[in-house]
Amino acid sequence: MFSEGFKDIVQGIGDSALMEQISLIEKMQSKHEVRFYRRLESQELKPERLLGHNGTALLLKLLTRSIYLLRGFFLAVNDYNSSVCFLCVRAHWETTGTLAYLHKWLTKFY
Repeated sequence: MFSEGFKDIVQGIGDSALMEQISLIEKMQSKHEVRFYRRLESQELKPERLLGHNGTALLLKLLTRSIYLLRGFFLAVNDYNSSVCFLCVRAHWETTGTLAYLHKWLTKFY
């Protein structure tokens, strides 16, 4: 989560929209933690359709990557490290792009 020092700086700027975005990000962080699974166990030895099984595995990997990127972003913001912030945001966009690519292929297949 964001440090109190960072929140004080943002409040000092007086941008209420930015403070709302910060609180929204912190709420979404808790939702991320609820959806996090550490392990995927296949229901069958050799699934009939690998696209669905591999798609589920990819979704869990993307969610894990997203959580770690978000944690890294929080650490970078709290340490006032703008370079790492930009890298985390860019990697998060790439993760979202991978998810869109998976969605494209799943809608084509099914």
